[in-house]
Amino acid sequence: MSEERVDISMLTSLVGDNRMMHCKLFESFTKSTPQIIEDIKQAHERHDVDAVRQHAHKMKSSSRSMGASQLADLCEGLEKAGKESQWDQINSLVSQLDDNYSAVASWIETYCSA
Repeated sequence: MSEERVDISMLTSLVGDNRMMHCKLFESFTKSTPQIIEDIKQAHERHDVDAVRQHAHKMKSSSRSMGASQLADLCEGLEKAGKESQWDQINSLVSQLDDNYSAVASWIETYCSA
């Protein structure tokens, strides 16, 4: 993989250099994140800018904790666009969620199966 989707040093700084613990936390992240993405998409379809912002904030925090900075940055952009009701920006960022999350989930799967 040419681009690291997860900076493992973020988790290491939180829980130490324990691959098993990392994978346990990653498992929780990969179980909860698809629902948050779905919540963002549903809020987007309803044009509920407050819900988009709230769900993006939640996902930003968990992504940042896992070391998935690119995904966290995307969520931060969604959160900011939501605060300012910038629908063009929201539309663009929502369309990028699935691919960004899939890349992170794939990285996690590779890391935890090693």
